[in-house]
Amino acid sequence: FLKNLKRPIPLFLLYITAIFTQEYKIKRPISYYLRQDMNGSLFSRGIILFKNLRLKSCKCHFIYRQRIRLFTRRPEMGATWVLYSLPFGTDIWICLPIFVTVSGFFLWGLNALAIKYNCPHRKYSLGAAFWQIFAGLLQQSMLVSILTTMQPTLPFSNFEDLRKLPDWQLGTVTNSALTDLLQFSPEGSAMRDAWENKVIKYPKTSLVTENRQGMKNILSIHKYAYLGGMGKHRISPSTNASGEGNVHRQYWI
Repeated sequence: FLKNLKRPIPLFLLYITAIFTQEYKIKRPISYYLRQDMNGSLFSRGIILFKNLRLKSCKCHFIYRQRIRLFTRRPEMGATWVLYSLPFGTDIWICLPIFVTVSGFFLWGLNALAIKYNCPHRKYSLGAAFWQIFAGLLQQSMLVSILTTMQPTLPFSNFEDLRKLPDWQLGTVTNSALTDLLQFSPEGSAMRDAWENKVIKYPKTSLVTENRQGMKNILSIHKYAYLGGMGKHRISPSTNASGEGNVHRQYWI
C-alpha cells in the first residue's frame, strides 16, 4: 500500500486498526505517523508494538492532520469618511444640529441670568458657546473613532453558510488531499455540496495547480473562496487585474 501512495500529503495519521499475519491471527493495533514531502518521499516515525512480525495485510484509517484555512477577499467597506457616518441614523443626524443650537441658547441664557442677578461677570458670547460644544463633540468623536473598530462582515463563516450562496466559487489544489476531502464527503453534506456545485462546475478556476494561483483568483474573481493549507500568503495587489482589494489571511475557517 505504501509503495502505491504517491500523492503528496504534508502530514496525516495512519492508524492501523487490525493486522493480519500469515497465520491469520489478528494482532493488537498500532499507531503510526507518516509524513510525505511534496516530491513524494515518505518519512515515518512511531512505535511498533511487535518485533519479527510477518505482515500480510492490514486495515487502515486515515486522519488528516494539517490545518486547513478558507481564504476570502476582504469585503468592501466604502470610503474612509463614510465609515464615520455609518453608525449614525437619520434621526441622530437631525438631533445633532438641534442639540448644538439649543445648547448654545441655553448657555447664553445662563450667562444673561448671571448678569441680571449680579453674578461675577463673564462675557460669554453665543459663538463661544457654539465652539465649545462643537469642540466637545469632536473630542468625543475622536474617542469613538479610536476605541471602536468596525469589522467587515464576512459573507459566510462555515460550509453551511457557503452552501446558501449559489453564485460563489470554491477553489483548491487539484489532485490533492483537500479535493478528496470534498469529493468523498458523505452524500448530502455541506462539503459534498460545495464540491458538486462550487468546484467541479468551474474547473478552470476552481481546480488550480498551486496555492499562489488560488490566491490570484481571489483577487480577480469577486465571489471566490479558496481552501488551502498554507499558513501565510503574501500577494502583491498589482496581481489583481482590476486593481482592487487584497488577500487577507485572517479570514479562515
